[in-house]
Order: sequence, then structure tokens, then C-alpha cells
Amino acid sequence: MRIYFRNDRKCESYHLSRKLKYRILWLILFLFVISSVYFLLPEKRLDHDRGTASAELTQMETTEGNVTRTSYVNQDGKIIYAVDKHYATVVRTHDSEGRLLEERYQDENGEPTDVWGYSGVSYEHKTKEDIITYLNASGKPVKTNSGYAVIVRSLDEAGQALDDIYYDAEMNPVMCIGGYYGLHREYDKEGFVSEIIYWDIDKSPMCIPSGFAWEKDLFDEENHVIQRLYFDEDGDSVCLQLGQAGERYTYDRYDRINQVTYLDKNGKSTPTILGYTIMKKTYYRDGTEKTNMYFDSLGNPVSLSKGQYGIKYVGNIVLYLNRNGQIKIGVDN
Repeated sequence: MRIYFRNDRKCESYHLSRKLKYRILWLILFLFVISSVYFLLPEKRLDHDRGTASAELTQMETTEGNVTRTSYVNQDGKIIYAVDKHYATVVRTHDSEGRLLEERYQDENGEPTDVWGYSGVSYEHKTKEDIITYLNASGKPVKTNSGYAVIVRSLDEAGQALDDIYYDAEMNPVMCIGGYYGLHREYDKEGFVSEIIYWDIDKSPMCIPSGFAWEKDLFDEENHVIQRLYFDEDGDSVCLQLGQAGERYTYDRYDRINQVTYLDKNGKSTPTILGYTIMKKTYYRDGTEKTNMYFDSLGNPVSLSKGQYGIKYVGNIVLYLNRNGQIKIGVDN
């Protein structure tokens, strides 16, 4: 008969070693998840609500010779960076006839600041034509966020803009991010732009990626577009991706669209293919879009395919919202 003696100390050490390995494994897994979430959160250091909007500030203007400086200032007269304008001061230079020659944008310290991909704009005035060139901080032509560096704009007898053609910094025709090479304007009797036709490189009407070639607009007394209808190259009504043939707009106190009502070809409100007729929008303080909420024609909340009644933009992430506009609890978020 054999008798075996158990080494309790060795056994205990073995179990402790296994527990330690599991704990380390769980710790690694936990750190991996946390780091994954951290790196998925975009623009963690960018707060779109930080700063002061232009409507909360006062404009102060000074003129010396043909140069005018317009700055946003607070109650103490201190120059403040307006987050929705992306500058604190704009310096404008005019010619002897009062025509604008150049604009330069500066921050609160008087340094060049970026406004949608450029730090300044120069204007060259010719007979029935303006050449608009976007500039970097060094005063050189620069490609803007819109995809072009230069606009050649033709004018009518009254000096109103008719056609815009887009070019790069070397004056080669270029397509803007909207998918067209230029546009043509028509005016109503009040002097508002009533129609816009989008052009290809040969100045012929073209259907842009959004699904239309021609738009007709109505304006209010404050020069806001309050209704827009869409048409193809031949002037026939066309429906866009959501099934709408047009849109009606209202604006907030910062002149940003805060409500979109979708329309049929007769200008009557109509549900989109997703089921909602009205979309209400909010913005961060710097003008970046924040939320979209969906409603029917009576103003009742409408939910979409995953139960969301709206969305919220956080950097490059889209979060689903419940009917109260709060972040919806769910796997999609």
C-alpha cells in the first residue's frame, strides 16, 4: 500500500498563480476595452460649445484711410474670438471707389485665423466680372473646404452676380465638393436670387450628386430662403433621396436653419420615405450641427428603423436619441 502526502503549500501556490494569471488577463481585457472606447471617441479635445458666439458680442469698427477693422468685443471692450464666425477681427481694404479689394481674418491676438480653409479673400474687379481668390495666412491662393481656390463671377448691368465658375490655384477648372463646376443665377423682381442652375465643365446644366440640376427659391423679407423646389436639367420636378421634391425652412436667431419641412412638387408638406415630414435641428455654439429630431406634419415625434427619434453628432460619431431628445440606451449607441 502506498501513501501519498499532499503538499498544501505547493498546491496553494499553484492556485494563487492561476488566480493571478486570470486577474492579469481580465486587467488586460479591461484596459483594451477602455483604450478602444477612448480612441473611438473623436475630437476629445474639441469642445464645440466652448467660446462666445457673435450674437453675444458687439461689433466695434475703426477706419484708417481705406482700411476698416471690424472686431467682436465683449462688454469691457476686449476683442473676443467669435466661435461661429471663426475669427475675432476682419480687416477690409477698399479702393478709391469704395469697392472691396481684400479681407483678412484674425484671432483675438491679431494673428491670421482659418475660416473654412482660408485666412483671407482678395477681389479683382473687371468690367462685368469679379475674380475672387481665397488666401492662406501668407496671402497665397489656397484650396478652400469647398474644393476651389478661385471663383470667376460674371455680373449683370446692375452689378448682380450671374455666373460662378470654380478654379484651382493654377486657374484650372475644378469641381467643388457639391459635384459641379459652376452655377447660374436668375433674379426675381425684388432682386432676390429666385433660381440656381448647376453647371458642368462646359457650362451646361448638370444633375449634381444630390439629385437635381436646378432649384427655385422663395425668400422672406430678411433674405432667408424659406422654400426650395428641385428640378432636373429640363426643368421638370424631381424627387431627392428622401422622396421630397422640395423643402421649407425656418431659422433661429443666428440665421441657421432650425426646421426643415419636406414638400411635394406642388409645395405641400409630405412625409419622406422614412416616415417623417419635419426635421428640427440644433447646433453647437460654434455653428456645428448638433441634433436632428423627426416629427410628423402635426409635430408628433416619429421613430425610425432602430427606434431612434433623432440623432446627435459627437465629432464623427452619430448617437441615437429617444423621443425626449436624450441619448437612447441600446446596442447601437
